[in-house]
Amino acid sequence: MASLVPKNSDTLQTINEDTYTVYWDHHADLIIVKIHEISEYVFIPNPTLSLKEYAEKEKLQIVVNASYFDGYGPYTPAGYLKIKDSLYSQVKIDRQLQYCFDYNIQTRLLKIFPITHLESPTNSIIVQTGPLLMQHDTVCYKSIEDCINGTRITARTAIASDLAGLYIVISRRGYKLTEFAEKCKNSGIFSHDLQLINLDGGSSTALFIKEHPELSFHSEKILPILIGVK
Repeated sequence: MASLVPKNSDTLQTINEDTYTVYWDHHADLIIVKIHEISEYVFIPNPTLSLKEYAEKEKLQIVVNASYFDGYGPYTPAGYLKIKDSLYSQVKIDRQLQYCFDYNIQTRLLKIFPITHLESPTNSIIVQTGPLLMQHDTVCYKSIEDCINGTRITARTAIASDLAGLYIVISRRGYKLTEFAEKCKNSGIFSHDLQLINLDGGSSTALFIKEHPELSFHSEKILPILIGVK
């Protein structure tokens, strides 16, 4: 049974579940989900199921959009994508996609680095994405300024880590990327050494949380690249 208790203010609440914790800022409409691990990271070139339907099929508690993509079906990843030993797309030159994240499936640790430092270890999920929003607790204004859509006011999806763990971050309200990063920094949720990187945004931002449908956002969307949490 989830517990719902205030944290830091009347507008920020905490929802504790067995495999994840949700921090929900009602005022900013910012949802920060601390997860134990990424249970699934999938690329489906011709998806037919919505986030909700995919979660039900795979018995997942949470499903969220996971990266940029191109095309209208079949889809292709917008940049480099490697899941364990399967390489789905090579590096692409793109102002938006200047970084990679590397999630090690065994250690459950997240690394973020420039695309020029790309390596290809096994037992990892490696995704070309961007821009980098925060590193070492500091907003990366230069990285955001150099990207394509940082000034657009739109919903956002990001992945983050700090000394306390791994997080998925969704803004259901529209923000410029600098505003989104500053909202995360000032949320009071994260520990030290925060790193935060953009995954996607706009109409692709989507979230399904099985036990808390009030938090779900565009869960009827059919998208090709997904993160799942059991």
